[in-house]
Amino acid sequence: GTSHVPGAIPLKADKHQQALGGNPYHREESVDKLVHSGVMTAAAGNLDSIYNIPAKPGQAQAAVRDLDRSPVTHIDVRYSGTPLAPGDQKPTPDFRVKADGSVEVLRNPDLNRDRRLTVEVERPPGQEAGREPPPPVQQKAVNELVDYLFGRYMPQTQQQDGTIARNGQITDTQGLVSDQTRQAEHSRPTPMDRMPEGVRHQVERINRHGGRGQFTPQEAADDFAPRDVPRQTGESDKLAAMKDIASGFMTRGERDPYHSVHTWPDQGHRVGRYGISAHQYQDWLKGMSPEEIKKLIASGQLPPGAADLQQSLLAGKDGSELTGDGKEMKDFLDKMQQGKEPLSQQEIDKNMGKRMQEQIGSDLLKSYAVATADTDSHGHKLVNVGRTALSMVLGHAVSAQEANQPQNKQIMDAAYKQYALAVMHEQNPQGNIDMSNAGGKIAAVARADVGTALWRGDLGSGNLGCASSVSNVLRQSGVANVRELSVNGLSHQLQRRGWRATSFENRQPGDVIIVDGGSRHGHTGVVGENASVTYNNHSGSGRWSRDDANYWYRRARGQRLYVLRAPSDNSSSA
Repeated sequence: GTSHVPGAIPLKADKHQQALGGNPYHREESVDKLVHSGVMTAAAGNLDSIYNIPAKPGQAQAAVRDLDRSPVTHIDVRYSGTPLAPGDQKPTPDFRVKADGSVEVLRNPDLNRDRRLTVEVERPPGQEAGREPPPPVQQKAVNELVDYLFGRYMPQTQQQDGTIARNGQITDTQGLVSDQTRQAEHSRPTPMDRMPEGVRHQVERINRHGGRGQFTPQEAADDFAPRDVPRQTGESDKLAAMKDIASGFMTRGERDPYHSVHTWPDQGHRVGRYGISAHQYQDWLKGMSPEEIKKLIASGQLPPGAADLQQSLLAGKDGSELTGDGKEMKDFLDKMQQGKEPLSQQEIDKNMGKRMQEQIGSDLLKSYAVATADTDSHGHKLVNVGRTALSMVLGHAVSAQEANQPQNKQIMDAAYKQYALAVMHEQNPQGNIDMSNAGGKIAAVARADVGTALWRGDLGSGNLGCASSVSNVLRQSGVANVRELSVNGLSHQLQRRGWRATSFENRQPGDVIIVDGGSRHGHTGVVGENASVTYNNHSGSGRWSRDDANYWYRRARGQRLYVLRAPSDNSSSA
């Protein structure tokens, strides 16, 4: 950028920064000197505060930070306009990296004692949804600024081997700082750093768009691994969407995910679109009936040795006694488990081909959904999207303790952000998707949930479970984090969050329908993909069901009938 002050002074990078490519931000120079030299610019109207000029004559200057007594311990880097998590306060940025790579100073960290600095990255033109990392010029500027802030403001200790360790962290859940820069700073690891690299990059990508924005069909498909096997018989929108989410964490961006092989510590090779491990494969084999295995062998999806291996595993053996085809399949699983020898495409096709991967992926997700579901006092279960997806990533049904680990919470949160996108893409693969449209997300999830007992986890039965069911749809769609058991409670809660009431005749997709029962039982549901379609819980069956619009006139019978519409900025999710 250009200096706001005449007489700019050229500065030279120190040796460490020269090794990183010639960082223009010299660590020994204060922020005001960098602004004076033209390396940074001061935000409009902010020059006096940057240069520590008193606002009034005779007023004392602000105290300058003592870098030894008041070091910075956290540097947060985030795209501008990033949606806040419930309960989070909007941060005040200290620096802004603009799309052209210039750096703007909003607050001078030398003049305060804040332990946390925030770097705001301007979203480049045409990337309002922020699906990709910053373009090269802006990425370079982010890296250089973070390197300067670390070197100047963070305490460091020298290790016995001579290396430097920083006593601070980079909070960068969107992947805006390059891996090379993060590693060069030697900062304390964050929960994101504890994820496998591919999983971390997918979580960062999801956090960049935050489940919002406009997606073309190709952009939506790019958030998941390619799939060239048709859906199985009975594979619902919901299951297909969960498979897409799982594939995104494991093999997104790969041209041939079905032949993908990634080696994980303690898990060996993880193979295919869903990163299936040897342990998962064996568990799946043991969970199938002998008749099902025979059918898969007859259809050519499994090799003949699968039946013998299954019998060995069910008998409590490990298959080492097998010969012939059974031994050949056992050898394949051993190579997967050990993760040392490469797997050929032919081996994968024979033992776990594309159609077989889709079958195993479906069955594993179903089993994890049951094993990790929320359970109420009556023993009823409600699928937890986050824990189900996390189980596929970790390779086993996760425990409550595992689900509470910070890095795993990040993965589960990303899965929830992806759910509405995955559902909408499965329902209309060739259509554009507007993830900023709260109503569209609600309608898509409501349609995918048909046949589900959505009230489970809140109530002992499906009778009068309508408000619980609608609450669940709103949570799944990522639009409103509510859990209400009464129609009036749901209506009051949504209106308190800015939802606007309008007539039933003026309904739009995703509106929440309210029948105000007064002293009688009310009812609630959701407007579907068009004004003629609605969804709601039927007390008789206890299932989320589809009805036409006339159902609500019959159901109201003189009671007040209206709809509630989500705020246009979708801010009710807090």
